[in-house]
Amino acid sequence: MSLPDIDFSEIRRHGNQADAFEELCCQLAADEASLDRVRFDRKGRGGDAGVECFETLADGSEIGWQVKFYWDIDSMLRSLGKSLDTALVKHPKMRKFIACFPFDLADARKDSTTTALEKWDAWRAERIKQAGKTGRAIEIERWDAHALRKRLTSSNPRAAGRIAFWFDRKLFTTDWFEGKFARARTGLGERYDPEGHIDLPIGRAIRAVTGDPAFFVELGELGDAVRRAADEAFPIVGTPVADACDTAVAALHAAAQSRIVPAASLCEAVRAAANGAFALHGELGAANGERDPSTAMGAISDLAARLRGILAELRMPHWALLNRRSLLIHGAAGSGKSHLLADACAHQLAAGRPALMILGGTLADDEPWSQILKGLDLPRHLEVSQFLGALNAAGEAAGVRTLIAIDALNEKNGQAIWPERLAGLLHDIEQFPWITVVLSCRTTYLELVIPDTLDAAKLPQIEHRGFSVGEVRAYLRQHGMTLPETPLQVAEFRTPLFLRLYCDALDFEGETLLARGLGGVTDIFRAYTDAVARRVQRQLKVPPGRSPAAQALAGLSREMADTGRADIPLDRAEAIVRAVHPGRSAHEDLLFQLENEGMLAVDPMFTAAGGTVQAVRFTFERMGDHAVAADLLARSSGSGAAGLCAAGTPLRAALDDDDSWIVSGLLEALAVQLPEGFGVELPDLPGLPDASVPDHAFVQSLQARRLDALTARTWELVDAVGGDTLRYDTLIALATEPGHPNNVRHLDAELRALSMGGRDARWTIHLAQSPDAAFHLIDWVRAADPDGIATERAELAATQLAWFLTATRRALRDKATKALVVLFADRAALATQVWRAFAGLDDLYVVERLAAALFGAAMQGRWSMEELRAVAGMLHADLFAGGSPPANKLLRDYASGLIGYAAAQSALPAGFDLASTSPPFSSAWPIEKISEEQMEAFKVAYGEDGEGHRDTIVASLKDGDFARYILDPVARRFSPAPRGTDPLPTAKDLRDQWLAEFTAGASEAELAAYDTLQAAVAAIKEERNGPVHADRRDDLRAAKRAFRDAIGPERFEDWRARAESWRDEGMYQGFAARGPAEFNLAWARRWVTWRAHDLGWSEALHQEFDRRIDTGRNSHEVERIGKKYQWLAIYELAARMEDNLAVLPGEEEDGPSRLRDIDPSMLRERTEDDGWRRPREASFWAPYAPTIDAATPGEALAWLNSSAAMLDGAENVEVVDQDGRQWLVLTGFELWEEDRDQVRSESWRRIGCTIVRAADLGQLLARLDGVHMTGHHDMPVGGAEGYHLHLGEHPWAWSDRSDHGWIEWRPNGSDWQAPALAVRPPTAEYTAESTGYDYSITQNITLNLPAGWLMDALGLRLSDGQSIEYCNTEGEVVFMDPSVHRVGRNAALVDRAAFLDLLAREELVAIWAVAGEKSVFGELHSDGFGGRRAFTRLFHSDGGALQALSRFETFDKPSRRQRAILLGEDADGLADDEEDADVEM
Repeated sequence: MSLPDIDFSEIRRHGNQADAFEELCCQLAADEASLDRVRFDRKGRGGDAGVECFETLADGSEIGWQVKFYWDIDSMLRSLGKSLDTALVKHPKMRKFIACFPFDLADARKDSTTTALEKWDAWRAERIKQAGKTGRAIEIERWDAHALRKRLTSSNPRAAGRIAFWFDRKLFTTDWFEGKFARARTGLGERYDPEGHIDLPIGRAIRAVTGDPAFFVELGELGDAVRRAADEAFPIVGTPVADACDTAVAALHAAAQSRIVPAASLCEAVRAAANGAFALHGELGAANGERDPSTAMGAISDLAARLRGILAELRMPHWALLNRRSLLIHGAAGSGKSHLLADACAHQLAAGRPALMILGGTLADDEPWSQILKGLDLPRHLEVSQFLGALNAAGEAAGVRTLIAIDALNEKNGQAIWPERLAGLLHDIEQFPWITVVLSCRTTYLELVIPDTLDAAKLPQIEHRGFSVGEVRAYLRQHGMTLPETPLQVAEFRTPLFLRLYCDALDFEGETLLARGLGGVTDIFRAYTDAVARRVQRQLKVPPGRSPAAQALAGLSREMADTGRADIPLDRAEAIVRAVHPGRSAHEDLLFQLENEGMLAVDPMFTAAGGTVQAVRFTFERMGDHAVAADLLARSSGSGAAGLCAAGTPLRAALDDDDSWIVSGLLEALAVQLPEGFGVELPDLPGLPDASVPDHAFVQSLQARRLDALTARTWELVDAVGGDTLRYDTLIALATEPGHPNNVRHLDAELRALSMGGRDARWTIHLAQSPDAAFHLIDWVRAADPDGIATERAELAATQLAWFLTATRRALRDKATKALVVLFADRAALATQVWRAFAGLDDLYVVERLAAALFGAAMQGRWSMEELRAVAGMLHADLFAGGSPPANKLLRDYASGLIGYAAAQSALPAGFDLASTSPPFSSAWPIEKISEEQMEAFKVAYGEDGEGHRDTIVASLKDGDFARYILDPVARRFSPAPRGTDPLPTAKDLRDQWLAEFTAGASEAELAAYDTLQAAVAAIKEERNGPVHADRRDDLRAAKRAFRDAIGPERFEDWRARAESWRDEGMYQGFAARGPAEFNLAWARRWVTWRAHDLGWSEALHQEFDRRIDTGRNSHEVERIGKKYQWLAIYELAARMEDNLAVLPGEEEDGPSRLRDIDPSMLRERTEDDGWRRPREASFWAPYAPTIDAATPGEALAWLNSSAAMLDGAENVEVVDQDGRQWLVLTGFELWEEDRDQVRSESWRRIGCTIVRAADLGQLLARLDGVHMTGHHDMPVGGAEGYHLHLGEHPWAWSDRSDHGWIEWRPNGSDWQAPALAVRPPTAEYTAESTGYDYSITQNITLNLPAGWLMDALGLRLSDGQSIEYCNTEGEVVFMDPSVHRVGRNAALVDRAAFLDLLAREELVAIWAVAGEKSVFGELHSDGFGGRRAFTRLFHSDGGALQALSRFETFDKPSRRQRAILLGEDADGLADDEEDADVEM
């Protein structure tokens, strides 16, 4: 059989024809897999390793393909020989070499003529022979034109369309794809608005299923980020954490390179590393005690935070979709599904990638492929397999899957087409790996359109919820519109299509404010319809008093109601409209004008006969549903509400119509309009057909109807249909509505009537399980313009937010706290009002956080002196005036902090006793002694037999992480002796004191029992001076029980608290052979256990919820109710111990409490520097990046030995922003790296600055000569310790132990015997950790702040906790960390002129160190090392200029072994010692 005549000289361009031919051959090679293929690699265009692509076989051998687009045998063979030479070197395991070329080899067999075939045969034989001489066995094969044609016409379905793609000059070209999309875009009409585009995260899901290469690059960057974080975390060296990080790096890099992304496995690898880091951090913290966190803890915290951030990124849904080739997007009507799909197609086409968009509403009830091909105007002879094969080839050529987007499966004939045909369509596409299909469907119709066989495993689904509140605001800003400050309950404003249409209508009316009185959806639709009607009627010059637009819409709605379809054939629609308003021209055509204004859309529609007709529909589908419902109700209401759905009514007929395609949407509309217009709920509608399922529609209606349509019956149905979940969600939605009987005042009264335990059993558990409504309200408050929130609405919102503070879902509680700060920041009176309402609540978890919100609001700096004085006075009167504030450490901390802030602002009245806000206070002591019997009672039933086991509170505090890492560090700070005791007693003193008291009153039998106990303990412990061995602990407990029985429980508990050897049953108690004794940790643990139960925890109320909560070491997002009570107990214990007990030497807490778990003054969730993402573009404060051109180890070593990439010029310090303003960089760090397959080249530089008196400049420069300043704090940093410090507390709250900023400093690496020098660091640091318990931030936040002395000298103040800038008295920003809101790494910038003027006034000089390194490594540290070049250059201020000193440079050489490994050479037997380290250059 002859093959078709395919002329390879006519191949379409892919860049150029040579590249196109190379791509075609690589596609064919990819299809022709050997039986034992394990991998196929593409080298890309112009592959430089002798082959364009190669496959790896199971035995490790390789087969390579080389492509030559030549037409002359001699030239081709010369080029082919060079490629083969390279391939044999670069691919030592290659066993077969296949040459592809576009012509057949002539074999004329003429005398004296060497034919092309003979030349090929001779060349092939010679090359095989040459390879054999070097020990290489190589096969050489050719794919000439004949062989290629044969493969192009094979039965492989993926090959079927390659001829069409590569050799048809019109079909499947870039212009062809763009033309088809332009046509689909026209069909979308108002549903696609590229000008109003808002980038949404869900768009990444669509790009993921296309296999967008950017995601694989990002995966590699994530791997690099893990590696960098691990490299910087020095304490993990040699620990399992380092191994876990290496595993995560390898997994991420492997996924990036193979393009096979096992998302769950990647998450698990990163999670394992994060868990290890958290565990190590906890161990370091326990060892560190109450001291400020160590450098090692900071390094591990940064590692854990970065790993958590990377894990959060990997959990995003798009990563799990990278290897999927189908996706269903569903959402409410108008949520933007069509726009989303169209935008995805536009994105692909703009990037030169193939994409098609099919409008589901244009398809008839028939096999979809034939209609799709017909709609694309493809030749009739083109078969479906050829069409898909061509799309597959197009995708493969582009390096991404061709996107087929089928929009709106539910529209028109969708309910007839897809239930039986969708699975087949997806099956057809499965055979083509370079095609992906993305579908969209209205959520209401999912069950009617998507077959049950297509579950989430076969067809992944993502819900598109439309715009968030913030995205609505962004859209409105683009259009010059504003939004009333309400929580935006009406869902329609979060639907992009309706929002756009509504904005357009208002714009015509000259309005810029959306819906001044947000009613229900009916009111919104009416307002929109009226605006459009007025506009149309003005254009038509309709006389006053007539309303043809409304009449026409009513007529169309009636037609839809009677036919059960959402579309009307155009000729029928024209007849209906012309009956109302006959128009003779387009200008007078009412139907045309309604379409032009976006109210109606005209689309093509296939008929049953296979033809197409134009059809009219409402552009916004949900509006059409409501219009139809209104018509049916109007025509069915003759007998009142009771007869609306009686037999024979139009409404009953519409709902009974089995062929209707609008019933689901109709039910949703009726669920709103029935209670609004007739006082009847949809589930109660008499005559409602049994087949109708009203519950879903009823639930959807609750936030769509007018507020006055929520009746007592509504609430009964809410309880019956959705229980507490639906009830509380609805109450939260109504919470801020002034005047509504069910606003938050209703909920407030209900919750206050419950005890804390009862409230937590219902309300707090609801917030943990169903937080969306609460988060929506919080998001609104955070995004709103505070000045636009009406006073009463602000009061209601604040009350609701205060009730969110009961939550054990930490993110909800933390973000609600910050939302209260936002509300209170400009409303001190509201803060006062809410405090007075909640100060006496029986839940200190709420009261404590409310105090935090007041403190945070005060630190925003916008209260007047009078307001600040009043709030401070109120807190003092309520909490401190009597000397006995509530025993809650954090409540006291926040309240005293606010009063301290008022003192720092000089707002307190003269004579105010500030000391009265500092401990000790009067509180009860001692704490209760808890017996074993009491502890044994704390059991819950597990399993079918109901056997009792210790509950989770006991488990947590017996010897769990909460006890070890939270409670023990608090308790072990204290001696058991009262405050003022001197000297503090040792453990022996305590035992002797108890024994003396016991002996004085004990009977002979009791004394004998004590002796027996001592003898038993000695025998059990033998010579051990520590915990009893596990296998003897039962014996120890038996001895204790005997002693207890002899002396009685009361005296036994006193012995346990004062005289027992506390380490006998565990390692958690510190051992002090001499010196003051710690407080008995076992006693503290038992007491906190008892107190948590005493506060109200019970098995009946809370156990079912608590047992479902993950209690892992790092699982704080949702905590148990019991954990909440544990926190309350520990806050109480900390306060009572602080009041009554002496602090052990060295354990004085002269800084912020480690129990702090949120900074209420910090209003950002994150900055633009997350510590692991590399900015795509340079920032103005680091505008220069080095060139790192190092593709091979040899090139990397050449780069290392050059002077390139050592950025230490003055331009690193003196920078200019986009507005031309000049700044000086005081601190900063930048990293650049180039990562190739075999080598990693890295360069970084650090900037530090300190201040010295002008007279001391020469002395300090001499000390710094020949010293590298490459370490993080080699230049000193001022200010108090940044951990646990609130942003707004800097610099007034905690002493920095300096003399007006001056400290004594000895530079690292200089002569430590020389006297210290006085310097004045200009910056301080602030850190907020996301690795702990603060879920209001999403990443570790590290900021550079001005030192306190610099703030005083320049007259600076913090702007607020959101912008975080430091301004002078004129409000001008003088100091900032630009990474707060600009992309780039954190740094400290100060206004150049202001800083240099200050130095001149005070006879000071600033010294900068610009230092860094450049290094070369293998991909992992075990893969070799090429050396490290370090450099440091000093600058100092000199009047208005900077003077540079010479560069100091050193070089760390690799060992011979390290260098050999890097270069891929044999390293066996080579020494691993350094040759000449630290060579000064």
